[in-house]
Amino acid sequence: MGDKVIVTGQPAFDKYAQEDTEKIYQETRRRLGLKPEECLISFFSISGDQRKLISQVAKKIKILKDNAYFALRPHPRSVIKKEEYDLLLKDSGIRILETSDFSSDQINVASDIIMTTTSTEGLIGIYRQKPTIHILDKQYGGQNEALAPDYVPPPCLCGASELVLDIGQLAEKIEPLMDRESLARKNLIKNIRENFLTDGKNTERVTTEIENILENKK
Repeated sequence: MGDKVIVTGQPAFDKYAQEDTEKIYQETRRRLGLKPEECLISFFSISGDQRKLISQVAKKIKILKDNAYFALRPHPRSVIKKEEYDLLLKDSGIRILETSDFSSDQINVASDIIMTTTSTEGLIGIYRQKPTIHILDKQYGGQNEALAPDYVPPPCLCGASELVLDIGQLAEKIEPLMDRESLARKNLIKNIRENFLTDGKNTERVTTEIENILENKK
């Protein structure tokens, strides 16, 4: 008999089913001074050195519309100090939004588009139905070295997140996601809703399956 695979969902993400994401989105953006028509694009780094990658990200998104703001969120245990990243972005020519006074959770909610390599913040954004881009361009490194070289994040496999393997494609991936009425964005949100349940019942499903296993062993 083959292995039985049961999709339950991750209990840690149940809390997002009860979160008033839209309310937090509006309040945080008000505090950030963002206008409704302005797009916040955030990059959540991992703990490794991602200076080369972030430098390339800044160059590629420089061509985006004037209503785009960029926020860099270094990992709390980053080996690179935030000041070094700030210096890297200072002369990039893109509109930087300083978010040091806000938590990563607040910026995750306030973002219109989330970028990362393998940070959990990407998955959290997906559960909040945020358009997300995973950047895994090998020539710039910075990915989690514990992962296989050909690793593809599960959300990308089911079309719930955009995958960028060549940094040169970044701007063309972002632009349609900035338009709430674009087909690319609508398809992405559709795939998120179909593959990442936010019904708040992940814990219940896990508990039920554990109970079933224990009952069958009696």
